[in-house]
Amino acid sequence: MVGAKKSSVPSRIVPTQLYSTVALAGFLSIRPQTLEVWRRLGTHPALRWRRVGRRIRYLGQDILDFLDEDVSPRTEPKRKRRGAQ
Repeated sequence: MVGAKKSSVPSRIVPTQLYSTVALAGFLSIRPQTLEVWRRLGTHPALRWRRVGRRIRYLGQDILDFLDEDVSPRTEPKRKRRGAQ
């Protein structure tokens, strides 16, 4: 298509590529401001970021590690009660 603008949202994460805040936010379906708040407050320390000049970038492998490790406790199976069979 002539004049078609390439989407800044990646369809998959490449481990060796750097991603901008906007690209990662689009991939995660969250607002870029959410990532900014997470960085400022240290909400998700597993999601590592880098400063490249004045810009913030996320390495693909760090994103994949974050997605693999950062699981909400609500997704864990419930414990069986004592005496339950």
